Amino acid sequence: AFILLLAWCLSGDIRSSRAQTFRADVFRVEPPSEAAARRQFAKATDNFNSARWSEALEYYQNVLEHESHYRGSALFNIGLIMERSDELERAVEAYHLAIRASDGVDSAAYTRIGLNYGRSGEIAHALEAFDTALKLDKENFMAKRNRIAALRFLDR
Repeated sequence: AFILLLAWCLSGDIRSSRAQTFRADVFRVEPPSEAAARRQFAKATDNFNSARWSEALEYYQNVLEHESHYRGSALFNIGLIMERSDELERAVEAYHLAIRASDGVDSAAYTRIGLNYGRSGEIAHALEAFDTALKLDKENFMAKRNRIAALRFLDR
């Protein structure tokens, strides 16, 4: 049955969008570096979710050795690990790198930057980061809530 389906796909009506979609899915090949990054990211996330921070950090750093779409998320999670270690400057640096990787973590990264600036007592910088997060995602509840808290802190 598969051979018939494959034969239909290869010799079928090339105008059929269903046939073209099927061919694209059947013959899609993941680049080796992306596959390696995906495996490292999965191991890192398993360790992260099990609170094995040093192992997770090592695997996330391995992800960075590959050009992949996991790069920004790996950097974001490295930032979270740095926060847990009270290495706030390194956390902020990792978040900025995650933003530059441009893979959808921008609003969350700016929120985390704001939180770290707030923890460091740099409330004006925290507000800037929260404002940027909200420009990127108006529904970012964490940025909204912490922006309000920072404004209240400044009014004291």
